Amino acid sequence: DVLWSDEQGSNETFNDRNTIKLTNFKPYTNVTVNVAAGTSAGYGAPTTCWNVTLQDVPGAPVITSIEYSEHLLYITWSPPEEGNGVILRYLVDIVSNGHHYTREYVTETEDVISDLPECTSYDITVTAETEPGSGPSAANSTFLSGSDSGEDSWPWENKDNSCYTLDSSVPYTNYSFCVGVVGQDTDTECCSVETPQTG
Repeated sequence: DVLWSDEQGSNETFNDRNTIKLTNFKPYTNVTVNVAAGTSAGYGAPTTCWNVTLQDVPGAPVITSIEYSEHLLYITWSPPEEGNGVILRYLVDIVSNGHHYTREYVTETEDVISDLPECTSYDITVTAETEPGSGPSAANSTFLSGSDSGEDSWPWENKDNSCYTLDSSVPYTNYSFCVGVVGQDTDTECCSVETPQTG
């Protein structure tokens, strides 16, 4: 019985000695063994024993969504496919311009990071931890736009072009735009423009 999932199984093997090696068990599996002696007349009553295999570090979680709004990042992820034990907590690590902006341990599969500067790229990793330690990380990158919510989507992120046109805008609205190079330790350059009033 694999204790970190719903997987169960059974098998039988025959041996003419009083020892046998059973292999290929997943970490943190409850193994129950029934041993029965047999003659040509059949098998007698079995002796039952059991043990639990050791836990191992888990696999990588899967980041399912990253949403941002008003200086906040909403991050959700799913548990590792290979739990390999009891997930104790998750490490959420945020890196911006080569520096750790925040580092948090959470027990749920979601987290909210607050007070983030505008127009900044972030590398986000989520790592699961069991009793033996941490496994590999799930990694993702995102770009936190400005606080203006007049435009729901920003189609220019992570593009190679150097000129962009805002197809639609709201009258008498201040728009702030920032341009930066992803992966470079340089400040972003920003500018603002106010759209004209209309009748």
